[in-house]
Amino acid sequence: ISNVLMDFTVLQNAILAEQARRGESFRFFRPAFDDQALIEGAGVMLDRVGLGYRATTPVADLAHGERRLLELALAL
Repeated sequence: ISNVLMDFTVLQNAILAEQARRGESFRFFRPAFDDQALIEGAGVMLDRVGLGYRATTPVADLAHGERRLLELALAL
């Protein structure tokens, strides 16, 4: 995932990227946003680029440079 979902939070975007990275399909009975392993992996991803503290921020509220950092995190 290299595009970000503007209506989602930074963490939600990272969770979806982590799910795709692991090759997991979307699950109907266990939502990705409740999967602790995905949440932890997404947190590590965000910490690598210094965006961990912005996890609950909607992407639409990020500065341009922060969005680029998020795109980088999602691509790694």
